[in-house]
Formats: sequence, structure tokens, C-alpha cells
Amino acid sequence: MPEVYTWDPKARIHSIGGMGKVGNIDHLEGKAHVELFNWRKAERVAQFPGDKGRGLITHLVFHPQGDWLLGARGDGKGLFMFLDVATGKVLREEAVSNHFHKFALDERGTRIYTAGHNKLSVWEAAGSAQTRKWAATVGADVLGVRVQPSVMNVS
Repeated sequence: MPEVYTWDPKARIHSIGGMGKVGNIDHLEGKAHVELFNWRKAERVAQFPGDKGRGLITHLVFHPQGDWLLGARGDGKGLFMFLDVATGKVLREEAVSNHFHKFALDERGTRIYTAGHNKLSVWEAAGSAQTRKWAATVGADVLGVRVQPSVMNVS
């Protein structure tokens, strides 16, 4: 059940995120699922069935150099899936403490900025995704986030 897609930085690999097997269309009980395709050859090059998280992958972003892909979802709790593009293996899959709709990576791929239900957060991508550097509660649902290096610097 595809939900979202994106391209790697060199436009070679097309990634699709969603959910695996759907048992009941009213509940997102299937495990998170991501697939990579070589669109020029019309073939799937990797498949990442989630192990821990259930529900839809709702956002995908490649590392700036294309080494790995980050798939994420935000339901009652969020989920980060770090995926190795070259080996086709899940590097790690981690539940995170808050719901979010979208995220962005900084220009080095070391921080994750999430935007979600009444909250903006910054996470470390290199270590454990549970290491939240900063969070702010806002009075509305935040539907997106964009990183501009000259503006966004959270320490």
C-alpha cells in the first residue's frame, strides 16, 4: 500500500514507502514497509519490511550523499527506519516519543527536524534517534518543516 515516494540525490533509485499486508482498511495494523526501485531497469533493488513499527511510512528522505534512506511515520508514536541503500538492509528501526507528520535532514544528514501535532523537535541522526536535542510545543498542528542551514541552528 504505497503512501509516499522520493528519489535518491542522483535520481537513480526511486523509493516507495507505505505499509505491508493490509488486514483491515480501517486500522493501520500492517508493519511499516519500504521498497527501492531502479526505474531505468524497471526492477526492485531492495525491500525493507519493518520489524518493530506498525502503520504507514509517511515520509522518506535520502541522506544528502545517498548512502542511506530515512523512512518515518508518525501515529500515536513516531518511528524512524534507517535503511542502507547499498546493502538493502535495515540499519536500525526506532520508536520515537512523539507524533509527527513530516521531517527534514540537515545538509550533513546528522540531524532530523520533525514537525507534528503541536510539536517541533530536533533529533540526532548519527547516534540513537531517541536523543532529542530540542523540542517546542506550539499551539497548532504543524504540517511540515524545511531546513535552511543559514537559519536553523539548534545546539
